[in-house]
Amino acid sequence: MIVPRAIVMMETEVTVAMFEATMEYLPDTGPFCGDDCPVAGVTIFEAMNFANRFSVRDGLPECYVLEGCRTDALMWHETPVSVWQCENSTFVGPECQGFRLPSGREWELGPVRGARIA
Repeated sequence: MIVPRAIVMMETEVTVAMFEATMEYLPDTGPFCGDDCPVAGVTIFEAMNFANRFSVRDGLPECYVLEGCRTDALMWHETPVSVWQCENSTFVGPECQGFRLPSGREWELGPVRGARIA
């Protein structure tokens, strides 16, 4: 698979510890399995916000413009949960030098050794 630009991708999922250190809270994830487990229970908006904050931490530009964001209390299978959501999100573009979510093609390619990146 050929990706039309060079990419750098983390080799592991975002861990609970990374998410908490960056966002200063933990999402509603259900049973807690430890700091090294992949974070779960985040909305797409939380993932975008995490990428923006991770970028700012490293002095990089934010790749998402998020508007009208808030935390709402909802019920999920008779359990109250907090959901972080936004009214609007805009992706700056694949040339953004900050952290961002991979495209479908990039995700399929992943951090595979020997993969060709154009």
